[in-house]
Amino acid sequence: MLDFIRLIFLITATLLTGPVAASLDVNVDFASTKSGAAPADTFAAGGQSGRWNLLAPNPGGDFDPLALVDTYGNATGVTLSLEGSPWQLIGGLGRSTSFSGRDDGVTRLMADYIVNFRSVVIEGLDAGPYLLRAYGANHFGEPYPQTIRINENPASDVAYGGVWRGDFLAGGTHAELMVHVGESGRFSLQALDGDPFLNGLQLSSVPEPSMAFFCGGMAVALSRFRSRGP
Repeated sequence: MLDFIRLIFLITATLLTGPVAASLDVNVDFASTKSGAAPADTFAAGGQSGRWNLLAPNPGGDFDPLALVDTYGNATGVTLSLEGSPWQLIGGLGRSTSFSGRDDGVTRLMADYIVNFRSVVIEGLDAGPYLLRAYGANHFGEPYPQTIRINENPASDVAYGGVWRGDFLAGGTHAELMVHVGESGRFSLQALDGDPFLNGLQLSSVPEPSMAFFCGGMAVALSRFRSRGP
């Protein structure tokens, strides 16, 4: 029995003492001077509803690092900043789609965007896996394929880019990809292919299955103990 207890203790120590990323859901809208308003908290886009952070130029036309709040409006200690130049925020999604007379979540997220940036940098995260949604519906008349890259690593490339056709579609209006954040708490995002553009981002931590592994380990340990008999 003592051997069994020692085995359970070992499994518990191995599985549950490692660092666990805090739960985090963040929404970010890139706003232009033409339509500088964030979507309402009830708007989910292709991911989670809740508070939307708004990245907009300061009075001098530059972009200060943005301290992000989560979907409940709570401070997170996470910041978003832009690297590279020039900066441009543009209003209007494209010649083939009109949002005339509309003022809703879709319009506020998808009808303006940032272009010609080098990197979007997010810092202050807990280490662990995250799901990233990067929105980039075309600002021309037809689909305009782009590629999202994480930390300048070609192995992470995911294609996206399309014209808004009434709903959000992964691979069309936005890219979805997993981001693994290390101990630095930082990752960068690059949009490639011509004039890179982004309408906004959503980032969500992915719970690691520690408890599932723990329960599985308990079952294995109990099976081994029983197979040994008295």
